[in-house]
Amino acid sequence: MNKTLFLSCCLFGIFGFGVAGCVADGPTRRANHVGKQPRGAQATVLLLNLGPATDSDGDGVVDTVMASVHLFDEMAYPLSLNMPGTITFQAFQSGHTKADPIQTWTYADPELAKHAYRVEVGTVYRFRLMIPTDAEAVTAKALTFHCTFTPDHGNAVQAWHRDLRWASPARSSSHDLHGDRVLAGQY
Repeated sequence: MNKTLFLSCCLFGIFGFGVAGCVADGPTRRANHVGKQPRGAQATVLLLNLGPATDSDGDGVVDTVMASVHLFDEMAYPLSLNMPGTITFQAFQSGHTKADPIQTWTYADPELAKHAYRVEVGTVYRFRLMIPTDAEAVTAKALTFHCTFTPDHGNAVQAWHRDLRWASPARSSSHDLHGDRVLAGQY
């Protein structure tokens, strides 16, 4: 037998069986599985996210904000909850949260269920909060939002989002405080 052929067979055997034998020892990792939302879950944390204020109708006046709400039971379930109840938003002029709100929006079942979406982290409630055109014009440069979730059974939870910029660049330069267009040279 040729010496080169013999060495080749030996090296092939060593590396072939040696590499094939290299496997991870120990238990294999399985993906964590989160079961269904527990029946007794209670919202203990409300997470409120607001997008930037926008002009929804192109009139140069900021009037809308997109909001999302996640409800969590920090002791019983890692994903955000889907629960029956009522979500209420209030908008205040920043720094004046003891005064009457500028606007209030209330979503109760079955309307609330229409705003619930299933996402990777559980359930998210999404809303388009709009100051109606027939309401008094908002002159504040920033608004503070208060959100409360009141479940059908259990305790309410709340969150604040302070000082959301609300001023319209177009409004501050070309509109008076009531939203009427100011013509150049008129006082």
